[in-house]
Amino acid sequence: MGDIIKKAVQVDAVFMFCDIRGFSLWMQENQLEAKNLLEMFYSSAFDHFGNRQDQKFHKRVAKLLGDGFLVVFEYKANNKDMLGDRIRQLVSAILTFRIDFYSRLYQSTLHGNDEIKCSFGLSYGPCIRITIPGHPLDYVSHKINYASRLVAIAGNDEAVFEYDLWNYIQEDKVFKKRKVTKELKKMGKKEIGVFDVDI
Repeated sequence: MGDIIKKAVQVDAVFMFCDIRGFSLWMQENQLEAKNLLEMFYSSAFDHFGNRQDQKFHKRVAKLLGDGFLVVFEYKANNKDMLGDRIRQLVSAILTFRIDFYSRLYQSTLHGNDEIKCSFGLSYGPCIRITIPGHPLDYVSHKINYASRLVAIAGNDEAVFEYDLWNYIQEDKVFKKRKVTKELKKMGKKEIGVFDVDI
């Protein structure tokens, strides 16, 4: 191991990207208000998904990405019940996060606050958890890249998830199926699942 990375461990996790839709266009007209918007966005994220400084439970916001963030909930690969619990916890947190974030938005004086929407992408699988002294835990995986592609094709207030997750959450919400894009077909997928967060 080199001087920067102290430890690299393979773990399994559920990954979720959240993205503010149309952020770049909004920024063109409201750049001076971006700090206030992101303050509300990140505060709601930490309140509902866990602070990224919490290294103990491996269940938190792992990365802040400007107008988005990555959430990682680890689970044990041989424990399907734990995987199901993690997915249900994430779905529940998505719904409460949305309510909280939009409530903060609508009570603010931000321009265009009623036009700001979020979307979500969920995937799961193996990854490498990286420990770098002085920094929050980091994660690397092709499944994280997949989750980022799912959020990119989600509509306003939609969560798009890897179809294999269907069995764990289909009883809780009403879902619809969608064929994958050509980009996702290259990753060997045939279908994705979608649920409407605006309920």
